[in-house]
Amino acid sequence: MINVVLIDDHAVLREGICKLLNNLGSFVVTNQYDNGLVFIENFEQLKETTDVFVLDYSMPDMNGLQVLENIQKMNNDANFLILSQSIDIDLKYKFYSLGAKGFLSKTCSAEELKQAIVDITEIGFYNFKENITLIKKSVAEYNPIKLLTNRELLFIELSCNEKEYTYEQIADLMNVSKKTVDYYRSNVFEKLNIKSKVGLVLFSFKHKLTNPFI
Repeated sequence: MINVVLIDDHAVLREGICKLLNNLGSFVVTNQYDNGLVFIENFEQLKETTDVFVLDYSMPDMNGLQVLENIQKMNNDANFLILSQSIDIDLKYKFYSLGAKGFLSKTCSAEELKQAIVDITEIGFYNFKENITLIKKSVAEYNPIKLLTNRELLFIELSCNEKEYTYEQIADLMNVSKKTVDYYRSNVFEKLNIKSKVGLVLFSFKHKLTNPFI
């Protein structure tokens, strides 16, 4: 079962998502919050048992961006799927910079919601390459380093290690599947606009991203 937590101030929407996920099977909504501030207060006890947090952007007291700013201060790489009426490219860039793993419109279909949650759970992101391509073209102050997640930075550190780990060994060290590591690699290469492991080492050295270059 995939455990989901909903954070949205609209009770009708939360109820609708709950029913939708229950009908899809393999999903369970374990907790619901109508306030970002209250959610933050309970996050520590939720993070270990939750696969995906479905987070509304527009909420009173603390909006979705502010929620992720607080999560980032905790140095946590939890899976957040952002749900909103409309998210422009600049806003997506801000959310990605704070660790968001995917975006959906509130008018999305049941199949889109299912696919987004499954993709984020299994490979870490939903519809990433399409969004990052638009961001690169549209955001004037695009900084790829801001988009690197904690897990991707760990992947970079292991890739640059003098022991020259294979991707299979990196998967074991990160306690994930080889498929997930391949996705980390693909995302990192896409974000940093590099094409090889050598390019990754050179980029990490130039920008002092991780050990052993820090």
